[in-house]
Amino acid sequence: MDLHKNGSAWILVRQSKAKQTDTVRVYHASKAIDVRMEGTDCPPDLFVEAPYNWDEIMGLICPIRSHITDESNNLTEELRHGV
Repeated sequence: MDLHKNGSAWILVRQSKAKQTDTVRVYHASKAIDVRMEGTDCPPDLFVEAPYNWDEIMGLICPIRSHITDESNNLTEELRHGV
């Protein structure tokens, strides 16, 4: 588990409990042992409640800045949102 501590590897935990708001916790792989030992008590790098802000989640785990703009960007937005 310690092999990914410097890489771009992430642990996403979706938690759904009755009568509570669903959540997603995002942990960097360097916290894998802590997450295994502490579970969701381990402080996440990102905590998001439903409805999830996927732009925020993806911005953390896959930070990409695109040079594509205007008409081409519309295609990117359509693919992202399933239009």
